Amino acid sequence: GSRKAEYLIQTMFRKGRTLISRYELRKSEVLGKCVYDNCAGFLRIREFRLHTDDDLGIEPLDDTRIHPEDYRLARKMAGDALDREGDDDVLKECVYEIMKKPKKLDDIDLDAFATMLEQNGEIKKLTLYDIKRELTHPFADVRSGFQFPTDIEIFEWLTGETEQTLQEGAIIVARAFAHTDKSVLCRLENGILGTIFNNHISDDQNAADSSTIPVGMTVHARILEVDRVRYSVKLSCKGSELDDQNYDYDKYSKLKAQNKYLLIDLESEKAGKQKPVEKKKTAKSTRKVHHPLFKNMDYEEAQNYLASKPNGEVIIRPSSKAFDHLTFSWKFYNNIYVHIDVVEMDKPNPVALGRSFYIGSHKYDDLDEIVSRYIEPINSFVDDMVKYRKYKPN
Repeated sequence: GSRKAEYLIQTMFRKGRTLISRYELRKSEVLGKCVYDNCAGFLRIREFRLHTDDDLGIEPLDDTRIHPEDYRLARKMAGDALDREGDDDVLKECVYEIMKKPKKLDDIDLDAFATMLEQNGEIKKLTLYDIKRELTHPFADVRSGFQFPTDIEIFEWLTGETEQTLQEGAIIVARAFAHTDKSVLCRLENGILGTIFNNHISDDQNAADSSTIPVGMTVHARILEVDRVRYSVKLSCKGSELDDQNYDYDKYSKLKAQNKYLLIDLESEKAGKQKPVEKKKTAKSTRKVHHPLFKNMDYEEAQNYLASKPNGEVIIRPSSKAFDHLTFSWKFYNNIYVHIDVVEMDKPNPVALGRSFYIGSHKYDDLDEIVSRYIEPINSFVDDMVKYRKYKPN
């Protein structure tokens, strides 16, 4: 740290000496062993700053991040690259030469070198690649340059919404909080501002007025446009745009107008919006509720999910009634499903989970209490009933 660094500088000033090698710090006991081992690789001693001649034994590896305990590997690597052998003085000259011509290091098979060291119990593969980098570019800054985040990245960090979770065409739940002359202002569950313009409130333009959506009302809407710079979305409540088939047809028709080579099913194109629909899909509600039993499913999806589950299984899902309701979908018995409406009360904000819950006039403090006091006792009664000797299935 800074305290030991200041101590090192003051000590060298008092001794009136010039530090010519890292090893001198350890030899003169200026630094203790632990401190020396931790900091030696970060102390840079550069020959051109010493104003001395080569007779003092300047170590070229002291001008790199290579730790003194790995100097022997660096010298061996330099000698192998130049195909030379000898004592430390010869290998030191090899280091000088290889730092001037580092491309010769590419001729060394570092993986084979690492395998040889592993046979002697030394795991040094990553170290060898670090040594090569330091001999090539001593003390180089290997960090990539700073890049300013994009608007999309900032939007994701602040809202938690990605391009997949919040995209054009998705159906969401929003709550109206204000009116203007031309639009209704809403707040999505994630806090993002939503705007429903009058021409997107209803298919009946005579009824397309912002007053038809009072403040506090929860609505299902389709996202028409996402503005990640202004943190807002453009929404529509029109029935024709909430209908998935109509929306998909309109979307692909616009794309085909831009690209004549885009293929669309000709039969569907011919039928257009007049194509008969066997069953109209209703908008699916989604919420963020942190509970292991909660699933973002609608009525049919819940029953299909529970079909393969054992009797007595239950899930919690969004309610189609309003944003302050939940539904407990319960597999009561074989092919018998019960959907229990639960009213949330004491909500800290319109999109948060309530702090108390009611089934009829009975109050529950949390969702787990509903499971333990309402669901599980009846499951126990059902088990007792089917095990009774006079019970006949079907």
